[in-house]
Amino acid sequence: MEGSRTKRPKKSYKGQNKLQSRTAGEKRKETEYSGEHQSENQRQDPEREEGEGGGGGGYSENGGAEPYQERETLSVLYLNAQSVFSKLNELQVVSNDLKPSIILVTESWCNNSICDSTISIQGYELSSEIRKDRHDTRNGIGGGLLVYVKEGLNILPCDTGSSFNQHCKFVFKTNSESLYFYLIYRPPSSNQENLTELENLLKLSEKNAIFIGDFNLPEIDWNNYSAPNKYTNILNICLEKGFEQLVDFPTHDKGNILDLVLTNSPHLIQSIIDGGKIGSSDHCLLSIEILSSYKETSNTSERFNWNRADFDSISEGLNTINWREDLYNLSTDEAWKFFCNILNDLTDKYVPRVKMKSNSHPSWMSRELLKSIRKKGESGKNTESLGNRENIMNTRI
Repeated sequence: MEGSRTKRPKKSYKGQNKLQSRTAGEKRKETEYSGEHQSENQRQDPEREEGEGGGGGGYSENGGAEPYQERETLSVLYLNAQSVFSKLNELQVVSNDLKPSIILVTESWCNNSICDSTISIQGYELSSEIRKDRHDTRNGIGGGLLVYVKEGLNILPCDTGSSFNQHCKFVFKTNSESLYFYLIYRPPSSNQENLTELENLLKLSEKNAIFIGDFNLPEIDWNNYSAPNKYTNILNICLEKGFEQLVDFPTHDKGNILDLVLTNSPHLIQSIIDGGKIGSSDHCLLSIEILSSYKETSNTSERFNWNRADFDSISEGLNTINWREDLYNLSTDEAWKFFCNILNDLTDKYVPRVKMKSNSHPSWMSRELLKSIRKKGESGKNTESLGNRENIMNTRI
């Protein structure tokens, strides 16, 4: 096939961190609580992190919680789901393990019959404003975009005015600047008109634009910036606008780089890691760390600390009530409300309140399940490196 090659000038960035491209297993081994260096009573059970008063979460030293935390990097998890509904539980486990701030999903395969609540992830908010179902296929199969945002973070959905099928855009504001995210899914059957719309999106994008998604452009050699003639224009636009493609490992079972991270501010991307597979998807996850200083609101709630309750005073308060006389002329509902008001007043008076961090993982998530998911991801990675399709299928849940 006749192609063209464009030489890309090398750029240097003062103070730029070297882009890391490790597997998820290598990263997880650095932080995994295997128990080798800590005793059993020092470990935290991922199924439940309890404070003194129970009910999940943990106390700060002063009995409360900080209103926000300063962060230096923004963690983004990207996946081509090929039906997010069928992989929701595994995605919940993976998100609790990697703890991304934002989760980007392509090929969600959602349609009008799937409401937001049925595809929710605990600890995250699903942005319904920028949810994009594909309407030109049967039941939304072969497309669909979702954006999950960690509770305590805010994004601003944007309308690009473009007819490119499919994309969505949102802005994340840091302490000093704004990051413009474009989530992309370009179907393999896209025509030239749709490719032109994608080129226009790149042309009109702002500073600090980050395009993430499945572009389905396996014929482009991003290392050497060469491609067939029909893709020469998009390469030239990337050169003119200062875009770099930063994924340098295969993201698909066939060995192609289909899932891309294109940005005109490459110095912001600290690392891109192969996160392994989820379910039966033939794409790998991308775990992306972006240099970004921002404030994250702590996810806290105020609860009663029953371990420090003054039960003697509560009992004494209940004994001072002449229940027969006070309830005699009341209906059942009125009597119940009277009782609740008395009990609530005594609880407020004699049971201290504490602020506690809310858990982001569901109650069914255990240490054993978390380890199984990690083992599955590592097994899948190892068998894929051997090119053994049969072994890959055997490792999937």
